[in-house]
Amino acid sequence: MNLAWIGAAVVLLVLNGLVLRQEQLLKQGRTVILSLLPVDPRSLVQGDFMRLRYDLGSETPPAAAGRLVVRLDARGVATLARFSDDGPVAADECAVRYRVNGTRLEVAPDSYLFQEGRAEHFAAARYAKLHVSPDGTASLTGLLDEDLRDL
Repeated sequence: MNLAWIGAAVVLLVLNGLVLRQEQLLKQGRTVILSLLPVDPRSLVQGDFMRLRYDLGSETPPAAAGRLVVRLDARGVATLARFSDDGPVAADECAVRYRVNGTRLEVAPDSYLFQEGRAEHFAAARYAKLHVSPDGTASLTGLLDEDLRDL
């Protein structure tokens, strides 16, 4: 019986650690906005969600995983500047971890789940809002319309 309590305590500690990490990312992470490529926002099995593809150009990454550097314009919209060797970045740049999944370059989650029946509302999404930690980990925090307003 004691083993069950110890296991439950370990699970709770791990979950709390993950929640704290996400909260720190939201508080201290840099906001980066990426253009989205159009994709169908429906799934019969999972319910309503939008498959996300980030518009990071067509340059081939040098490795299956690593760091890329995006340059932010005055509005915070990012464009791919280069793939990185972990060197320093300029003030108007941000380093983001990436991985290659098949032929797709991924920097954050590739789907966004939303309440059933709201597909039309989220079809207006043109940008993804990410928070990026100093180590380059990106977390999707929302979708934006063409005027960069939260959906």
